[in-house]
Amino acid sequence: MKSIKLQDDMCHFFSEKDNSDKLIINISFDISDFESEQEAYNLFGENIYGNGREYLNDILVNTKCFGGNLSSFHDYLRGYLIGIFSEKRNELLLVTITNNNNKDIDEDWLAFFNILVQTFFDSSRDVKYGDYMSLSLSRNIVVNMMDYFSFLISDYNNRPKDEVDADGNYL
Repeated sequence: MKSIKLQDDMCHFFSEKDNSDKLIINISFDISDFESEQEAYNLFGENIYGNGREYLNDILVNTKCFGGNLSSFHDYLRGYLIGIFSEKRNELLLVTITNNNNKDIDEDWLAFFNILVQTFFDSSRDVKYGDYMSLSLSRNIVVNMMDYFSFLISDYNNRPKDEVDADGNYL
């Protein structure tokens, strides 16, 4: 069962399972320390495929590469989690992201966080990605995400309605 818990000013997304016997792949950083999301992608690659684990990279074999843009990052993340499932590796990806210096969170960072949360709740065939990862985001990141997505929803609902004539042509 997937759970969400707010504790110590962090929002935790996790599956309620005993992970005590698993190899924990820990990726922890503060976005205030990074100039761009690419640095986060590189950190994922270093922590997941470093220490002689480059052979696990099924996209760019024998490298620590973890994407050059958001779309490829998402591919690498899902590929890694599918690999845990299909190879029956006893691993858990533990991601912790903070924003201790209250860095302005732009749309690129919001999209990055969205991909992480979306992946946690998503599945592909038999693979429930959230079973192989735990995600913790600082409260101010989650608040920014909610504000942004609330704005998008309200903007969508308040946009002018398209007007069409009797034949279905836009006016």
